Amino acid sequence: MDGKYIFSMLLTKNKNLWFSSHKNGLFCYNTTTGTYKHYPRTVTDSTGITADYIYSILEDRLGVVWFCTEKNGLVRYNESKDNFEYPINKSERIDQDVFYSFTVDEENNIWVLSFLSGLKKFDPLAGRFDTLRILKACQIFNTTTYLRINGDDFGYRTTPSIQWLN
Repeated sequence: MDGKYIFSMLLTKNKNLWFSSHKNGLFCYNTTTGTYKHYPRTVTDSTGITADYIYSILEDRLGVVWFCTEKNGLVRYNESKDNFEYPINKSERIDQDVFYSFTVDEENNIWVLSFLSGLKKFDPLAGRFDTLRILKACQIFNTTTYLRINGDDFGYRTTPSIQWLN
């Protein structure tokens, strides 16, 4: 596996293990068949991964896999087409914002922690964000841990921590 710096990984309900790498896209390992697929970073394919950094991976309540990226916001994996979708209109994207971490609630809303705009709630059905003013100014720090798989060392970025700036 190229791109030995791993930002995030997730084992889905259907037994796929997703890895996001440093500037080398995504890898999906099928634990049932023992095969993997590489989704390299691209700048020309609008249905591919266009972000250098994919910080977090999440599976929502409906089994949809989401990716939290730098500059491209949320990205959704379309399993039936085996490609990636950008559910937010370009006009709503904040090109310089970094989406670090997220979680899903009981109603399948996705709560996103972003560097510039703080805490945001995304409604996947409506395709819309609500920015909450309670977490506007924060600095996010990342911790790196190392992981060894089959004799290869990988850097693994853990969940970010937050420092309040007032």
